[in-house]
Amino acid sequence: MVPKNKEENSTIMELSSSQALLGFVGWTFSHVIPVIGLRVMKVLTGKFQYNVWKSDTTHGPEWYQRIRRSHDNCLQNLPLYATIVLLNIVNQKNNIDHLATWYLLARIGQSVSHLISEKPLWVNIRFGFFAIQIGLLGAMGYLTL
Repeated sequence: MVPKNKEENSTIMELSSSQALLGFVGWTFSHVIPVIGLRVMKVLTGKFQYNVWKSDTTHGPEWYQRIRRSHDNCLQNLPLYATIVLLNIVNQKNNIDHLATWYLLARIGQSVSHLISEKPLWVNIRFGFFAIQIGLLGAMGYLTL
């Protein structure tokens, strides 16, 4: 990570595209920790059998449902992002580090807004972050051609 503007004491950092990709993987994985924590707690306290959680069944508190959906959304978008970043690295095309960094920030923003609420305001905010990601993905893809 290097400061975006070395002359100023700035807090905005630009990651390399590979660092941003690892950040996305880490962010996706971070969604698993509370899910596993809840499941282990419920099994250890005898409230549920270990085989109760089925992917096509709604179970758990509201926050649990939101984090599962946010995790699913990360998993749906990660392959697209990873493909473009890795192709860019392998083909040594135009530098997309700044776009990859902003994509990761928009991804985190979308996930956080998803976790906060399902109310219309937050759904609109989440969609805004998603739209930003789509635009950035298109730009990164174009620069990778």
